[in-house]
Amino acid sequence: MEPSSFQRRIKEFEARIRKWRQQKFGTRDISPAPQNNRRSTSQEPHKILECHQTRLNHLASPARRPVGPPPPLPLRAVHTQINQGFFTSPMERKQISTPASLGEGSSTGSASSASPSRANLGLNFSIGGRRIDPEVEILQKRLKDAEIFSGKFTIDNEQIEVRHDDIHDYEELGMGVCGTVYRCIYKGKLQMAVKKMIKSEDKNELKRVLADLKVMGEVSNHPSLVYCYGYIICPVYRKFVPMNYLIFQRIVNIYMELLEKDCEKMLKVVKSMDCVGFPEYVIAAVAHTAMLGLQYLKEDHNIIHRDIKPSNLIFGSDGKVRLCDFGLSVVLQNSLAHTVMAGCPPYMAPERLDATNARNQNYDVRSDVWSLGLTLFELNCGKYPYPLKHGNEMLTLVSITDDDPPRMKSSEASEPFHDFYQRMLVKDYKQRARYPELLEHLFIQRANPSENDYLALRTWYIRNRDLYKEKQQRETDLTANSSDKR
Repeated sequence: MEPSSFQRRIKEFEARIRKWRQQKFGTRDISPAPQNNRRSTSQEPHKILECHQTRLNHLASPARRPVGPPPPLPLRAVHTQINQGFFTSPMERKQISTPASLGEGSSTGSASSASPSRANLGLNFSIGGRRIDPEVEILQKRLKDAEIFSGKFTIDNEQIEVRHDDIHDYEELGMGVCGTVYRCIYKGKLQMAVKKMIKSEDKNELKRVLADLKVMGEVSNHPSLVYCYGYIICPVYRKFVPMNYLIFQRIVNIYMELLEKDCEKMLKVVKSMDCVGFPEYVIAAVAHTAMLGLQYLKEDHNIIHRDIKPSNLIFGSDGKVRLCDFGLSVVLQNSLAHTVMAGCPPYMAPERLDATNARNQNYDVRSDVWSLGLTLFELNCGKYPYPLKHGNEMLTLVSITDDDPPRMKSSEASEPFHDFYQRMLVKDYKQRARYPELLEHLFIQRANPSENDYLALRTWYIRNRDLYKEKQQRETDLTANSSDKR
């Protein structure tokens, strides 16, 4: 095809495209670039062939090589870096925006200098790290600071350094929301209980861990609270079998004195021996011990427990009762707590379950007074005061907020005990009794529970504990004899 014929075909093609663009995008005149700015290999094809032949001769034998460097190829045959495509096309290519043109604009001499640069939208599409809640960062820093005292134990009023390898776990005692409790032994002689909590990124779990560390590590040196020897924060690698990979975690181990049975289990022991519940002098001793511990937390450290229930009041081997499980405790602000849903809902006070209080979210230590009142009611009657709706616990919570407080029959308790628990189970927390008033109540003073270091309480517990062990042993022997006869 002759060059003139080819050039005519190109112009016809350009006219057709120009007409289509006018119909598509409006009547704007989109004219082609000037002839001197367009480069086409069809204009002078013999010059391109001459240039290639000269470069081949230069790369040949030295005898035939011309003097000087090889001539460069014509620009019209090269794909440049200005993102306009090959210059062999007579049509102008739409410029492709580069990161430079999106930012500071185009530099001198580049193709973008011929067209206006795009505005900088200020968008950052770089892939950054995972965003962490600022409150979680503060909690993690507090936990990191607590590692300074990791491994520093106080045993028999002596400060010693303890390594994690010196303590061996050998029996699981229980599991709760805040962690799992094991029986352990230190150097083969001192038995302890250890509460293991895995440190995670969850904000609520971090708060529970820090609350337990604060109470157990700083304020547990009180006869009504479980004694803490110390804690160890250690790294652990855990293997996830389905994915077959290891992850790094930190486990917080809090080592406490080993206790025996909580009030919930002891109530089952008493009922198995044909008793309805605890006698009143034992209930008075339990109430006295619990209130002394709760008052100490409030008055000396401004802390509210928020999880009072029978399973958190535990008998030791000496028969005394200790208050434990401080994972949901919180420091009061202006004598008020500011979170509602924390603790065991069936034992929560009405003001913590009432939906109208959800926005205010303020309550004080008298919410623990209600929880303790329900606990004492259950220990006396042998059952939870409200009807438990199995499969629909919400109905139980509605009963707490809407129904009248529970009441015992006159034959189920003495008059002082009736008046004592009714002062605790008042729905309006502003009218509910406080710890100093309850500690001076006739029900407590008449029982005189602290006489001779709670002698009556310790005697009752040890006697019933031993009787229950003997009963279990007889049942075991009877089962074994029946199996032998078969």
